[in-house]
Parts: sequence; C-alpha cells; structure tokens
Amino acid sequence: MSNEEEKIRIEQNLQVIREYLLGQFKGFELTKDRSDGSLYHWFTMTDTKSGTQYTLKVLCLKLSDRDKSPEKIKRQLDIEEVANKMRAAPKGKYFRWGNF
Repeated sequence: MSNEEEKIRIEQNLQVIREYLLGQFKGFELTKDRSDGSLYHWFTMTDTKSGTQYTLKVLCLKLSDRDKSPEKIKRQLDIEEVANKMRAAPKGKYFRWGNF
C-alpha cells in the first residue's frame, strides 16, 4: 500500500469522526482538530454558550490501520458509544479511543 493511499484513508477516517462528533454534539463546535505528531489526533467539541468541552484523543494507528475503513470506523464509533464516553469523562479530562 502506498503512502498516498494511507494518507487518503487517514483523512477519510478523520472526516468520519468529525461528522460523528458534529452529529452527536448538537449546538457544539469542533474547536480542536489536530494531530500531535504521528501518535494521536485530538478533537474537542465546545459549547460556545456554556463553555462546556468534551475531548477525544484517537490513536493515529487506529486511523491508519488498513483494516479500519471509514465504514468500520463509523460502526465502531456507534457501537462503542464514543460520544457518551466523552460526556462521562471527568471534567477537564479526555476520552482515549484506540489501543493505548
């Protein structure tokens, strides 16, 4: 598999996560969407009225795994109830998604 194909798959998986989060956190904005080198990708959803924030930390290996198609990522987000786990994280903490 080429490096270009991997980049495309990663971007598709990131887009699936963005869409999932925007759908799960109505009235929130995606205020952080960045990679931390090649280890993690961070997403923070913020309610601009109340300042409430929920953060997701995704292992980059999960995004680049060739067995993780966008469809599988979407299914995992739903099955694993990632948004609910983000909401359940202690205030100021993030939810880690992936094998750490």
